Amino acid sequence: MDGSTPTAGAPTRILDAAENLIIARGVAAMTLEAVAREAGVSKGGLLHHFASKEALLEALLGRLAAFIAQEFATCVAAQPEGKGRVANAMLEWGFGDGELACNERHQRAGAVFLAAFHHDPALLAPMRAVIAEMRAAV
Repeated sequence: MDGSTPTAGAPTRILDAAENLIIARGVAAMTLEAVAREAGVSKGGLLHHFASKEALLEALLGRLAAFIAQEFATCVAAQPEGKGRVANAMLEWGFGDGELACNERHQRAGAVFLAAFHHDPALLAPMRAVIAEMRAAV
């Protein structure tokens, strides 16, 4: 998230640009024109990758869900084998102060989450699935 480089592919640059706009000005400012301008692509180039604002938000939420799932998997892998491993990982993930503690990336993820919820709560399905998997693992 917002880790794009000049060589990042257009879809990544577009997602980063959309995220930056949400952070700076909210979801209402995230028009396709504004995202294209921020990403340095034409509106047609943006539409080639994301057919609508909803498709863009769905992709942002998919990226957020993958980020959360990977972070949690990293926490689980860092715990010693045995009883309570996943529960301890959940505590570390949610409340720990280590490498995965709340940081700017988490704050950006939270802003995307809230923007998508504000736009259309149904877009949160990928996040709900990740959270359900985490709960089932515990």
